[in-house]
Amino acid sequence: MTDRVEQDAHIREMMRAAVDKAFMERIGKLFDMWIVDSAGQPERAANGARKSIAIYREAVATIESVEL
Repeated sequence: MTDRVEQDAHIREMMRAAVDKAFMERIGKLFDMWIVDSAGQPERAANGARKSIAIYREAVATIESVEL
């Protein structure tokens, strides 16, 4: 049983790391878009960041609650 518990914990850690990486990459892309096209900024970047934060929070909650 311990192996399964340890595996599940490791899987959750990897899932969280993947979500963290994707979130950081998305925020970087928002910044890149701001540099390339300043029209409507910083509002566009702020809206994208808010959406990204909401989805990030949902993903983290899902990782914690999903049955493995």
